Amino acid sequence: MLKNQLVSICFLAFASVFVFGACSGRSGEESEAVIESENEEQKEQFYANLHLPVELKQNASWPGNRKISASAEVREMQVVFSLKIDDLPKFIIPISADKQDTFLNTRYNLSFACNSQPLKVVMNPEKHRWFYRNGFGTEADSLLDHTTNINKLNRDKYIEVRFPLFALSRFPANKSITIDVHVWQDCFLSEEKQRKEVINQISFNAYYRDTLKVKLIDNVYSFKVTVPEIYKTDIICDSIVLQNDAEWNPAGSDHTLWKSTYPDIYFSIHDLYDNIQGSSTVEKSTAKFTIGDTIPYYHYKERETFYINVYDFDMLSKNDILGWQKTNLSKFKEAQNYCLKFGHVNQFCFRKKYFGKIN
Repeated sequence: MLKNQLVSICFLAFASVFVFGACSGRSGEESEAVIESENEEQKEQFYANLHLPVELKQNASWPGNRKISASAEVREMQVVFSLKIDDLPKFIIPISADKQDTFLNTRYNLSFACNSQPLKVVMNPEKHRWFYRNGFGTEADSLLDHTTNINKLNRDKYIEVRFPLFALSRFPANKSITIDVHVWQDCFLSEEKQRKEVINQISFNAYYRDTLKVKLIDNVYSFKVTVPEIYKTDIICDSIVLQNDAEWNPAGSDHTLWKSTYPDIYFSIHDLYDNIQGSSTVEKSTAKFTIGDTIPYYHYKERETFYINVYDFDMLSKNDILGWQKTNLSKFKEAQNYCLKFGHVNQFCFRKKYFGKIN
């Protein structure tokens, strides 16, 4: 697990923990070793590179099936659907008689369905912003749809779409469901062009592409996945207090292009593989996060490891990690208040609310 990457990737360092109030220690028979052993067994049993056979149900594409291949798997608690489109031959690149131009670019679309209905996932637009930033659906309907960026036709293209297993919590546990993936392309685009435009007597350069509505690919792939038992626990953070001493203090720690200020604090919750699950709102320029926030943590056993990461948000560059902590749900009792100390975080004060199995 790479912990030297910032923002919703992975972070690894060592931190100490202390608890105010009720004791969070475990009894002898429920030791850290037992918990780690359970987590390793859990990974091996279900989540470690589970291959899912893919069936081609519809093939209506110019290049033929030999140029397009699909695969699916469960990897680290996530369903991963991959599509490889080989370098397409030059004879399929269209030429517009009207525009007298070749159209060397396109976009690919993927739409997911189950039982002939669009697949809706259980995601929260406020807490799972990373999901929507990756180009999935709309925040209103949470449909599992994806459109790629503009791609060159004469280059190999590898598309990978992934979503967490907890997004399938609408379905009963231990039930096998069939997911159909509609892959299509129906529009070609020219190279980017430039023209002068005038709005309110102000002239500026506008960039655009010509489009040609012709379908290249229209395929449907199908695979089955077994929905696991899914549990939910809210991590309710009441406050975060940063380190403030001779070794490090938050004043001037956030360096911008114009000045040094206090950090813009937020936190995120990650699963035992360090995949991000949700992130909080940001409190601007402060040494104390006092607005509080709640992140739902979805897990697949009642006792499970998770990560708490605290950041300094930066709009123009990468976010800075202020501290991280790896811990386990079993350490914390329901509705009791705890404060953890790690990295440049003196107090991460929180409590948990356990909902049990939700599917």
